Amino acid sequence: MLGFLLNREYKLLDVIRFFKGVSISQDILLAELFANNITSIVERLEIPSYVVMGKYDYMTPVNAAKAYFDVLEAPVKEFVLFEKSAHYPQFEEEEKFAEWLNATWNQINKVGYHNPAYCMLTGICNNSGTVTKI
Repeated sequence: MLGFLLNREYKLLDVIRFFKGVSISQDILLAELFANNITSIVERLEIPSYVVMGKYDYMTPVNAAKAYFDVLEAPVKEFVLFEKSAHYPQFEEEEKFAEWLNATWNQINKVGYHNPAYCMLTGICNNSGTVTKI
């Protein structure tokens, strides 16, 4: 959270709006979360799936996210764990996150991951469920 609060891209008004949004939506989202188990609603994706999170994320526990990742079916999937982050690795490890995102985007464009049919037809895809620690 500190990475978000101190990030040079955001101003005080952005932080105020963020916390206002959380206060408005938190109860609604939590009720939805408890009423609907996403693991039984979404079992398979036809697009690449990337679970990106920080090791110290207490809003979304790593074990719960990894358990869902393990059963989720997708033509390409990767679990990316940032070793020095909590809920906002894009702010807390900004450079490493940008490097990962750029490398992933380049790989998608290079291999054609953006087209699941291409992946399935050619076998050129990563469907083993890679776990990456950054």
